[in-house]
Amino acid sequence: MSLLLYGIVTENALPADFDVSLLLIHADGLTAVTACCEQADQDVESVLAFGNVVERIHQRTTIIPIRYGSLLPDEAAVVELMAEKASHYRRLLADLEGCEEMGIRLPMAAPEPEPFAAKKPSSGYEYLLAKTEIFGGRTGGKGGRRVGSRPDGAIPQALRRSGLVCWEAHVLGQLSGV
Repeated sequence: MSLLLYGIVTENALPADFDVSLLLIHADGLTAVTACCEQADQDVESVLAFGNVVERIHQRTTIIPIRYGSLLPDEAAVVELMAEKASHYRRLLADLEGCEEMGIRLPMAAPEPEPFAAKKPSSGYEYLLAKTEIFGGRTGGKGGRRVGSRPDGAIPQALRRSGLVCWEAHVLGQLSGV
């Protein structure tokens, strides 16, 4: 059976009866906190339970938390890992001593409002007119023209790209040229 690795602590930092569901493996002055596990489930409950175990350990001692889902095939593999990285783990534990971990959530910038967020168009014509505003055929304002008032009757390029050509052709009465 595989072992799910929760973290590395200094040897004897946790009492043997800390949690009967955990297996403490000692090597090179370090202790790996593990649990028997066939596979690391990817559901929310499993990840939260994993985080709770790491949190409980951290409340008692300094821990190097290991990424969720780190499985090792057996106890010998855990001992080998700790032997390979013992000096690195000791240095890291010394650096982390007395430190706290904080998670900070920052709100993302608000997305740009939808063009129709304030006022929903009441008709298809208003909808397409607003789309023309967004995609290049600016209407109203200084020097602007309304879609139906183009002197040359040209179909705006933005409408061609957006698939609205047939609508404008109908509105302008130019079905033959489209």
